[in-house]
Amino acid sequence: MKELKLQSLNLKRMAKDKYDFIQEILEDKKLTPAQRERVFELTKVEIQKDGHLGKDLEQRISVIEQKIKSDFNHIDVLINNAGARFDNYFKNDEGIELTFATNHLGHFLLTLSLIEMLKKSSQGRVINISSAAHANGTEELYDIVAPEHYDRRLAYGRSKLANLYFTYELASRLQSSKITVNAVDPGGVATNFSRNNGLIPWMKHYLSYILNLKLISPQKASETVVYLASSDEVGRISGKYFFEKKEINSSSASYSKETAMKLWQLSLKLTGTESLQF
Repeated sequence: MKELKLQSLNLKRMAKDKYDFIQEILEDKKLTPAQRERVFELTKVEIQKDGHLGKDLEQRISVIEQKIKSDFNHIDVLINNAGARFDNYFKNDEGIELTFATNHLGHFLLTLSLIEMLKKSSQGRVINISSAAHANGTEELYDIVAPEHYDRRLAYGRSKLANLYFTYELASRLQSSKITVNAVDPGGVATNFSRNNGLIPWMKHYLSYILNLKLISPQKASETVVYLASSDEVGRISGKYFFEKKEINSSSASYSKETAMKLWQLSLKLTGTESLQF
């Protein structure tokens, strides 16, 4: 079985002795040509010159799903870490606002597509990377697909809130299985996150964390993710939100079961996965 090592959040130590490590990279300009070739080998997805993937969401996920299923017989841990913020309003190929499509729908579709492989594990785990910014989100879903008045902070906050709705709802639906589902706030991490919006906006984002003494390294940020992925201490814990290896409460809005159900049904419709109900 193959091990894919790429320059990103440092989870390679988790894979060193216990796991084969698959990492889907949507965009990473730091990759060498050889590393990009390894990504293409896994996903068969081409990155266009503008940095966005040209295929529609469902087709991209299908390609990844089939490749993983052909190379592996089960999945022990699935970490959903795709995240982006856009200063300007963009839509994907399906006409869905890009922050929501990237940060939530991609995770939703990939996870549901791989549920059966997670069930084959002795103890499957799903870890969704959320953010403290979820507190800036609102419960309203009527315009989350195509907002009339775009606000980048609100769009990002709502997408991170969606990560929590998905985590809690999926955990509830899988409570009779061996699969656990949890979410993580990694904190303010020193990465190129938001660099796609230009140097000045990225520097402002970066400096805000530095001035508040909250900027941490990718290695530090990965500790809670690795903990949830590998520790026996949390092997039976599901439907929780973690920060610095501890359970914390998310916003009051995130516990709305009614909104979580509405988002679930909307996500099924948008991704064409009504048949994957369970």
